[in-house]
Amino acid sequence: MTKSSSCPKAAAIAALAGALAGCVADPGTTTAPVVPSPQREAAAPEPAPAAPSETAVPHPIRVILSWRTEKRDVLRIVGKRAITDDADLETALREEKTAHDQDTGPPYVVVDARGEVPWKDIVTVVNTCKRVGIKRLEFAFGGTH
Repeated sequence: MTKSSSCPKAAAIAALAGALAGCVADPGTTTAPVVPSPQREAAAPEPAPAAPSETAVPHPIRVILSWRTEKRDVLRIVGKRAITDDADLETALREEKTAHDQDTGPPYVVVDARGEVPWKDIVTVVNTCKRVGIKRLEFAFGGTH
């Protein structure tokens, strides 16, 4: 009597494992390799597509607008760059768009403005984004600056 036959369940599991692996279940016995049927192969699910690399995921271009009470004007920041005027805003957005062209999706802007920022300054950012070819904008009002 072999070791695996002392317990019927263990013997069945050992024989099944051996058959699936194409190995010998017990010394002195052999098993035939398992050959899948054509119907089973056709029904097998296709593998999931590979995920894009993490560096290729689109990242937002962040535009921060913050009202400066003491100067009575709006501080504008694109990325980490302080913006001096509308021409500088356009240049900065073009540069950021070019830097984000390697992303998997089109670049997009997140406009982060507090409630005190005049709407005309927000509209200026929206219009400048359109001019440089950035079509997607999101708004995050009142974030921490």
